[in-house]
Amino acid sequence: FKYGLYDGFMEYFAPSQSYLPYFLYFSISLLLIPHEKMKINEKCLILTALLSAILILVSGRRAMWLTMGILPIYLIVALSVFKHKKTLLIKICILCFIIGAIISYVLVKFFDLDYMYTELMSSFDFVSNDSNIERVLQGRTILADFWRSPLFGNGIGYVSSYIRTPNRPWEYELVYHYLLSSFGVVGMAFLSIPFIWVIYQSIKIVRLNKSFSDLIIPSISGLIVFLIINASNPYLLKFDFLWIFFL
Repeated sequence: FKYGLYDGFMEYFAPSQSYLPYFLYFSISLLLIPHEKMKINEKCLILTALLSAILILVSGRRAMWLTMGILPIYLIVALSVFKHKKTLLIKICILCFIIGAIISYVLVKFFDLDYMYTELMSSFDFVSNDSNIERVLQGRTILADFWRSPLFGNGIGYVSSYIRTPNRPWEYELVYHYLLSSFGVVGMAFLSIPFIWVIYQSIKIVRLNKSFSDLIIPSISGLIVFLIINASNPYLLKFDFLWIFFL
């Protein structure tokens, strides 16, 4: 755990911080589906979901904020794909309303809403926001490299002309851009197969037998949210988070 004080703000870092979206999606997904394979403590899951949501707000990570915003949409789509009863839509609305109401109270009571709004909107500022400009520069350069060898890529460990980190020149936030440029369309197709296969087989199993929902859907939900935030933050390039896929 590390922390520091900068310009009136406290910055903190903990390795477990990046698991918060996983806990949020996992716990809410498990709350919504029928429980046939396991006994769960619903109060514990609700507390986990609430704490995860509040800690995501405290973290100041914009990508995590956005995952909270798309959570209701994800749940509706996911449960439709897994062919669960439409009555679950009512559960989703009620649960999201309760959690949203509590989070709204916490926001109004303890947070600077103007600052949070400005910070969230900065996610779409590609002109003056340093973090976004960094990713724009990465994207342009890496995609230019990709078009030089679109089918088979530039090889494992290739370094773009735009170097993000001098002592780790192969490291970029835009993971999918870098993998595409490294392996090309053919290589990316092979890399994608395990993820597509796991998600496809999970959907197939749950559709055939709903009793497996409580074992499969929460884990798949956690995996999908990590695949989303991995687009701009290289979580799945670190050994710490690979268990989320292998689970």
